[in-house]
Amino acid sequence: MEVPKLTDNVVLQEDLAGIAADESVAWEALRGKALLVTGSTGLIGGVLVRALAAANAGRGLGMRILAGCRNPEKAAELFRAAAGYGVEIVEWDVRRPAPFDGGVDFIVHAAAETSSRAMVERPVETILTAVDGTRNVLELARRTNAAVVCLSSMEVYGSPAGDEVLGERSFGRVDPLELRASYPESKRLCETLCVAAAHEWKLDVKIARLVQTVGAGVPPTDTRVLAEFARSVVAGRDIVLHTDGASARCYCYTADAVRGLLTVLLKGERGEAYNLGNDATYASIREVAELLVRVTSGASSRIVFDLSEGAGHSCYAPPSRLRVTSAKARALGWVPRTDLAGILTRLTRSLRG
Repeated sequence: MEVPKLTDNVVLQEDLAGIAADESVAWEALRGKALLVTGSTGLIGGVLVRALAAANAGRGLGMRILAGCRNPEKAAELFRAAAGYGVEIVEWDVRRPAPFDGGVDFIVHAAAETSSRAMVERPVETILTAVDGTRNVLELARRTNAAVVCLSSMEVYGSPAGDEVLGERSFGRVDPLELRASYPESKRLCETLCVAAAHEWKLDVKIARLVQTVGAGVPPTDTRVLAEFARSVVAGRDIVLHTDGASARCYCYTADAVRGLLTVLLKGERGEAYNLGNDATYASIREVAELLVRVTSGASSRIVFDLSEGAGHSCYAPPSRLRVTSAKARALGWVPRTDLAGILTRLTRSLRG
């Protein structure tokens, strides 16, 4: 399938073409439809919008792709090459009601505060962006009868005991008196709001719980731990851990996550939540750092620990071992294809490019 050049990043261009060519996505359900992506200038939203543009061009779907954002200038630059393939920029701060009432068939709600530092320095804004944003998206869906998938997070699972495999009905502890609880607690409330709207308003709304997701397209300011590690290796710097590195979780590559979101949106059950992650990537933070050095031949990079007071570890999630299963999403036909070594390799390739 021929797709236009939508980015100068070779790895990301490969990902966009791969998503557009994927026959496991129910592309025909989007033919002639309007799909709104909130948070379109973020990592997930940005890859999704360009992947939809690639599919629009390659498959002739005739979609309207509405890129919702707070900063239209940033969006215009990001989607400059996609403008001729159905992408329309919509200025919308989701903390306020939508500036339009119609013309939307599907919504992917990806707008959220995801910076760990912001969660402790601006916890009120973190909560209100999540809760008010989700409310306004659901109100728009109620007026337009749009189907919705709302992005949530593995952090809703809190701190479970041991290495329990976490399905969508398994939960651990979150201390609501911790500042950083602003993020997981607000995401939990957003999920409840989605289920309430599905029941009371009969909305076709689903929830996608993403594990830590990273890959080509990561912006220079992204603070996800894998992105920080990869930038260090590319620059020949040491990888600095501000914790003991024992926390463990699953990971997901951006292209896999985008395919998963479209699968949940188009095939998921109303009012249900779906984990999106590669179960086989479960590893501790330290193990990820060690693997990154090996697969990228980062011989000049060492792994060092800085646990000193003031190192910033209050911004990090409490120590936890989040082994999730994505069997429920796999039952819809979604299969994550990039293992942990592949995630790290493609991420560093894209940063070097």
